[in-house]
Amino acid sequence: MTKAAELAKMGEILTNSQIGGRRNIILNPKMEVAQRGTSFSSISSNTYTVDRWQLQAAGDGRCTITQSTTVPNNTFLYSAKVDVTTADTSLATTDLQSFTQRIEGNVSSQLGLGTSSAKSFTVSFWVRSNKTGTYCVAIRNASGGRSITSEYSISSADTWEHKVITFSGDTTGTYSTDNSEGINVNFVLLAGTNYDGKTADTWEANTAFATDNQVNLFDNTSNEWYVTGVQLEAGSYAGGISFEHRSFGEELALCRRYYHSDKPADVSTSFASGHNYNSTIGLFHKEFTVPMRAAPSVSVSDVSHFAKDGGARSDAITAISTDGFGNYGGTIRGNSSTSTASAGSTLSVGDVAAELKFDAEL
Repeated sequence: MTKAAELAKMGEILTNSQIGGRRNIILNPKMEVAQRGTSFSSISSNTYTVDRWQLQAAGDGRCTITQSTTVPNNTFLYSAKVDVTTADTSLATTDLQSFTQRIEGNVSSQLGLGTSSAKSFTVSFWVRSNKTGTYCVAIRNASGGRSITSEYSISSADTWEHKVITFSGDTTGTYSTDNSEGINVNFVLLAGTNYDGKTADTWEANTAFATDNQVNLFDNTSNEWYVTGVQLEAGSYAGGISFEHRSFGEELALCRRYYHSDKPADVSTSFASGHNYNSTIGLFHKEFTVPMRAAPSVSVSDVSHFAKDGGARSDAITAISTDGFGNYGGTIRGNSSTSTASAGSTLSVGDVAAELKFDAEL
């Protein structure tokens, strides 16, 4: 090998290793960030659970998803557990259960999908279930008009297994490269006939998720499925390289681009500062510590949990509305029945059930 070839090979090794910087484009791959909560019961429709992970659900089956401490080794603290609570033994054509992450186009663009230079990429993960058999992982564009599915097997019940799947790059199809959805990654748990029938390891122009070999995890309420350590990276080399760990603080900041929940530590917490517009209205500016993907939808817990502080008194909030929210923040309007405050004001906690939720999910 020439010196130039040796240097080129060394550069490839460094690029493909941890030294080369961030490789994993999956967020919250260790299921450690859980702003919405740690348990989600009787899921019957598309529902976000631990951060960035959504259960796509349709049909009679129901499950509970929890942030579980059952893990494959001591490098992980959590997994996501799907616990079947209502069986679906007679599948309708449109039945589907899939544990899914949607990835922004400006992130998945590094794969070059939809171009002549599309790259192969690898998905690796730890998985466990009491139900053995063939499962599928599907990669789809936002419309579902282009997709590829690969099979993996759970061969030993109640045993963690590490899986590595390499997908070819799609040189056709349309893939977003902006802040809208580029691709979605789907761990299929059940698929009706509208969503199965795919040819394994082949890009196709259909909306299916799975091959005909996909098991039905939901055929018994004793069934459960766990996953953690999910990694998606360019190239076909992931199986020989260790999982990319990021700090909890970095993972939380990355997740807050899509969902941000403000909850009080105690009753002295203030959510936002502002001023009194008049004797009963306070205007409060909320600035995000992490800019969100897009202008978020805003929701609040019951307004009775909030208060408006100003001057020497605290006034219960009777109504909350929002105005002009973009990805950097916006204005919250809090109404109270009476107020003696005439100077600066803060939107504060009336009790610890107060919560502001900002959602910019894909």
